[in-house]
Amino acid sequence: MFPTDFVADRPKQYHPHNPDFTHEQVTIYLLEAIALKSLDYAQDMIWSVRNMAHVDFEALRGTQTVYKPGKNDTEFYKSSRQAQLDRNWENLNTKIDKREVIYTTNQYTVAAIITKHFITQAMRDKLSNESDWLDLKEDHVMLLKRIKTFMTITDETEWQHFGLMESLKRFTNCTQKQNETVNDYRRRFEAQADQVFEILGTDVLHVYATKTMGYLDLDDPEADPDDIKALQDKFKKEVLDTFKASAFFYNCDRSRFQSMLDKANQTYAMEFKDYEQRNEYPTTIDQVAKALIKHKLDNRKKGPTTPRPTPSAPTASSSAPDGVSNAQAAARTTSSRPAFSCWCCGDTGHGVTRCPERSTRPQAEWNDPGRYSDAPTTTTTTSRRAGRANLQVPATASAAQSDAASSVTGTQATGQQHRSNMQRAVVDRSGNATSGATDVPGSYV
Repeated sequence: MFPTDFVADRPKQYHPHNPDFTHEQVTIYLLEAIALKSLDYAQDMIWSVRNMAHVDFEALRGTQTVYKPGKNDTEFYKSSRQAQLDRNWENLNTKIDKREVIYTTNQYTVAAIITKHFITQAMRDKLSNESDWLDLKEDHVMLLKRIKTFMTITDETEWQHFGLMESLKRFTNCTQKQNETVNDYRRRFEAQADQVFEILGTDVLHVYATKTMGYLDLDDPEADPDDIKALQDKFKKEVLDTFKASAFFYNCDRSRFQSMLDKANQTYAMEFKDYEQRNEYPTTIDQVAKALIKHKLDNRKKGPTTPRPTPSAPTASSSAPDGVSNAQAAARTTSSRPAFSCWCCGDTGHGVTRCPERSTRPQAEWNDPGRYSDAPTTTTTTSRRAGRANLQVPATASAAQSDAASSVTGTQATGQQHRSNMQRAVVDRSGNATSGATDVPGSYV
């Protein structure tokens, strides 16, 4: 019944007929709106919304104090002390009266915030049709209680038994979500539990309590009957809190807290122990919440995990010739394959790219000369200008230096796929250039 645009994240509906937000979820946003409104004595309004009750200002005033004189007190001291107490009483009443007046004024403001920002038009129409609509606009607590009633009663649950059925369904289906915190889950659960037992009453489980193991264990023929009766009455009063704690524990996220339930169930299954020794289940929601928060998460994955298939050894059912095992057939197949050898030197164990003789052995002497043109080339990082400079021989160089440069250049160029002919002048020992020209292979990269 609340608008769907006043918060960004919309929680999923618990039931198709339920509103988009629970009453407790909207109350959280309402408290934030009141805190941001900068009201005087805003703490009184926050307390009243959180507890769904008005502030009892008469209880805050208390009673007037009368000074009790001592034996040695004089009349002047007695009168002065009593006068001081009277002034304190008057000052306190003045402050309480001011708070009460502001509280009455703030009721209009909070009720206006609720009717303007926190209800839909359908809820507004339903509230305006009430005979005490004007009183609801002046009392925010009464307004919130009426809204909560309308949220729990729909067209299908206006019949009281249907309403009880709907409340029970919400209570039993209130489970912890996968990534929900313990405190958020606790707020939702307590809201649904309070709604159910507000309808059924707090003594609805008293008959059920007399049939439990804990109640029967209290019976002791040797103990005083009055003491036993007192313990049984106390057990009946506490059975509601124990049931809420058990339901809260039972509906927790099992992927994170299953080990806690398993441990408690295993301890309870030890029938050779006394009931008190094997009963480790929590008795209050607060105990369950603290235990869940401190628990190291199980981090269990949903669904069984499929193991990876392991490679199986060859079996006799595999296809193989008669009288020959699969291992022997595999060995024969492996041995029948031709051995891989280097195209250059002919040795096995390495390819032509890693052959140590590739750059020194001529093409005609390769083990497979036809593979010479198919051999991978080695990429050089020498620039074109640097390559030309390395291939040029200075005119003043000696013949020995020229021959050395020629041999080095030819060695570096061997095995290159793309080649070009560059001419260099051959000089004699005296430094004079000869008329002949020799083609020198070189990398033009």
